[in-house]
Amino acid sequence: MNTSQVNITVEDGVHLVAEAAGSTNWHFDHGKLICLDVAQAALDAALADYDSVAYKLGVAQATARASRDEALAESDWTQATDSPLYQNQDWVGYRQALRDVSGSASWSAAPIAAVASIIATKP
Repeated sequence: MNTSQVNITVEDGVHLVAEAAGSTNWHFDHGKLICLDVAQAALDAALADYDSVAYKLGVAQATARASRDEALAESDWTQATDSPLYQNQDWVGYRQALRDVSGSASWSAAPIAAVASIIATKP
């Protein structure tokens, strides 16, 4: 088994996933990564190379996405066909901006602020 390579990635913006070449014998225990059949030096090297800035951005994006999803869910009623606000352009625009925010330039730099600025414009 090749124990010289360990890859650590961020899955869904929050969860760390470790992958050792040829290994499936690892798990998380109280926030610590335990790799039973991987050389400690390989694991240490992977952790040292891991970009904490990317992880923090992933967490921020996951947090922003949760706020965005909550704002969309709270305004779903405005789009029901029996709602007096159905097809109201202010609400339609607000909801579209929430859906589009993850593709904006501000999402890469400050996702939480990007979502907060849209929520502040709620009709």
